[in-house]
Amino acid sequence: MPFSPQFAGAWLTVCWRDSEHAKVAETFSSYMEACARETPEMREFNALRWLYTHAIREEFYVLSAITAARIPKRGMSPRLKALARDKMRCAYCGKINATTVDHVIPLSQGGALRDFLNIVAACEDCNQKKGGRTPEEAHMRLLWQPYWLDFPTYKDLNRLVLAPTPQKGNPSGTKYDLFSPQRAGDWLSVCWRGLDQYYLIADFVDHFSSLDIGNAPHRKRNVAVREWARRHGLKDALHAASLMESVTIRNGGLRLKSKVLARDKFRCAYCGKTNASTADHVIPVSRGGHRTALLNVVAACAKCNHRKDNRTPEEAGMPLLWEPREIEFPMLF
Repeated sequence: MPFSPQFAGAWLTVCWRDSEHAKVAETFSSYMEACARETPEMREFNALRWLYTHAIREEFYVLSAITAARIPKRGMSPRLKALARDKMRCAYCGKINATTVDHVIPLSQGGALRDFLNIVAACEDCNQKKGGRTPEEAHMRLLWQPYWLDFPTYKDLNRLVLAPTPQKGNPSGTKYDLFSPQRAGDWLSVCWRGLDQYYLIADFVDHFSSLDIGNAPHRKRNVAVREWARRHGLKDALHAASLMESVTIRNGGLRLKSKVLARDKFRCAYCGKTNASTADHVIPVSRGGHRTALLNVVAACAKCNHRKDNRTPEEAGMPLLWEPREIEFPMLF
C-alpha cells in the first residue's frame, strides 16, 4: 500500500505524547511528504535524517520514526495503534524495543482478534516466549493493563490536515491545491544551481509569500512572476522558463516533470536548446520503461518529443546529449 505522510505524522504525535519532542512530531508529516513515493528504505533513511536534524538519537525515537515511515494510506492497524499507545515499550519486559503485538488472551483461547483492550506491545523475544498462553500460564506478568486510546481517522485528517479553511476560488479548502512559494523557491535553487543567485531566490520566496496568491488563478500568478523577473532584470531563456513553471508548483510536492526540468535546466536532451517544456521517457512506457524513474526521463522540447514519439533514441536516430541521472531535491519543511 502507498505510504501516508499524514497518518505517519498523526501516529508519531501519539507515540511521542507527553515527551520532550511532542511538538516536533507534528512536523514529521510535512517533512515526509516530499518522499511519499520513494521506496520504504529511502523513506526510512529520510526519517532518520529528520531525527538527526532535530538532534534526536534515543532508541525509542529512532524505532518509532522508522516504523512511521512505513505506515500505509489505508490507516493504522491494531498493531500500530498498540505500539503507539504503549510507546514501543514491551508490556512484559519493559524494554523500548517492541516491534510486535501480543494478544493477552490468545485467539486459541477465545481472545478477540482486533480488540484494542486485548492487545499490547511486545518485543519478539517475549512474544515468542509467551506463545499461545495467557500471562498467568506463561508466568509473565503484564507491567500495565491495555487501555483504549482514540486515534485520528480519515475524517479527522481531512478536516484538520488536508482541509484547514475553505477559501475563495478553492471551495474545498484543500491546501495541497495551493501554490507554494517555499517549494517553488527550493525548486528554483535546483534549476539555478551554479548561478550563485540564492539571494534572488530568497527574495522570490519572501515576495510571493507576502502576496498571498496561493489560490489565485494561473494568470494572476504569471503576471506577478513576470513583474518580479522584470524588476530583477531576468530575461534569458532559463530564467524565463523556470520562473513561469515555478508558479505551478503546489504544496502537495514536485511533479516528475518539474524534477526533470529542474535537473536538466530546461535544456532539451536531444537538440540542446533551452526551450524544454515537456518530459520524455527514454525507454517508452509501452516498451517496459519505468514511468516515474528519474533515470528514464529527460527534459525535451515539444518538437523533439513529438518527433521521437513512441520509440527509443536509437530507433528514432536521436542520440541523447547526456545520460539522465538521479538528483536529490531540498526538503522543504
